Amino acid sequence: MYTLTDSKIQRAVKKEFVANTVLTIAHRLETIADSDLIVVLGDGRVLEQGSTLELLNDVDGEFWSLVDQLGPERREALMSAAKGK
Repeated sequence: MYTLTDSKIQRAVKKEFVANTVLTIAHRLETIADSDLIVVLGDGRVLEQGSTLELLNDVDGEFWSLVDQLGPERREALMSAAKGK
């Protein structure tokens, strides 16, 4: 799951840049779970985009495929984070 450092960084970004647009490039999906807009890139092109909930509801999508690989526990945590926004 989250590391302590990652959690602190995410809290600081959300607090200090609340009135700014923030572009986050992440390997851990938890880092972007509560973002306003997610853009999934692959092979140099946009594969899909939308809110976390929109992308989680598309079980045929690329984002869902990435989330599904995490397993049920982390998938549910992502869904909870997206709904808690």
